[in-house]
Amino acid sequence: MAAVHKFMRKCMSTTRLSLTVCVVAGLCALAAGPAVADLYSINSIKVDETADNAVEAKKKAISEGQTRAFGTLLHRLTRATDRVRLPELTASQISRLMDGMSVENESTSGTRYVAELSIRFRPSNLRDFLLQYKVPYADEQAPGVLLVTVWKENGKNILWDNPNPWRDAWASLNVENSITPLFLPLGDLTDIGALSANDVLSGKEDKIQKMKDRYAVENVLVAIAESAGGNNVRAVLRGEVESGPIEFDETFSDETGEGIPGATAAAARNYLSRIEDGWKETHLNLGRPAGNSMQVAVPFGSLGEWNTIRQRINTTAGVESVQVKRLSAKGAIVDIIFAGDLGILSGELERSGFELSDIGDTWVLQVR
Repeated sequence: MAAVHKFMRKCMSTTRLSLTVCVVAGLCALAAGPAVADLYSINSIKVDETADNAVEAKKKAISEGQTRAFGTLLHRLTRATDRVRLPELTASQISRLMDGMSVENESTSGTRYVAELSIRFRPSNLRDFLLQYKVPYADEQAPGVLLVTVWKENGKNILWDNPNPWRDAWASLNVENSITPLFLPLGDLTDIGALSANDVLSGKEDKIQKMKDRYAVENVLVAIAESAGGNNVRAVLRGEVESGPIEFDETFSDETGEGIPGATAAAARNYLSRIEDGWKETHLNLGRPAGNSMQVAVPFGSLGEWNTIRQRINTTAGVESVQVKRLSAKGAIVDIIFAGDLGILSGELERSGFELSDIGDTWVLQVR
């Protein structure tokens, strides 16, 4: 994804003709990615079950993995206040909502089964299930945000070195596939040379900007944590995400018996959930729109410009809704749901100040 962002930014400095070619190439690369399917995939589900025999142990493990994956997906797409209306499904019922499953690192013994599962859910089936119980969902992914973590211990400020239980806590949450994706830096020699823990703590904007440029993001969250005595951790999270500014500063306790790692995990889960809820509040789908649909690539220079473009598309005559399938810092892939035929839509978009072009196999919508 970062490579696509960089490619799009380079394109923005070219001529209009070259830009059009870049838009198609860059946004097609964006569309070719997993897009919304990422949100409907739950990966790295570790299962370990025993039973009277290996066959029963495997059956038990697969059922457990499906149930956990389904719970993770519901948490990702819906609000806790809405999920209470959903019935508890059996593993068999959950399997009918699935699109497929892959198994890795599988091992068996006479009575034990161990594996790592990746489960994909079919978006249409899941949406129908949620709408049946009038549960709104959000499956539009927010723009990615870079997450920089500093752990303070014994007078040291740890950014790139190990151990860093604060970074580990975020990494364990698979935050890149969240509905509000967070990207942890690679921590390679380039990162180490560009940013230090003291740079982060002193808020050096020029250093932070270098990280934004490298990872092709518009926003960075700074996460700072330290022991607060015993098995307690004080965790601070500040910065900006698409839904607004973030400023958290709270103390968390371990309730798992794991000590400091348990407390940092609780803090990371809590903060991620709050970021996700903030996004969901303004991006909930209440039903399936009717009408015709076409997929369009839309380039833009900033997320502020994108918000203006999206509003203009939505207010164009004949347009019923705009469903964002993939969003980056410089472009989007959207489904436009509209009434009437394509010729009428094209004319209405032109009157709204857009140019709709068929370039190769891709429709591109640009501001005139």
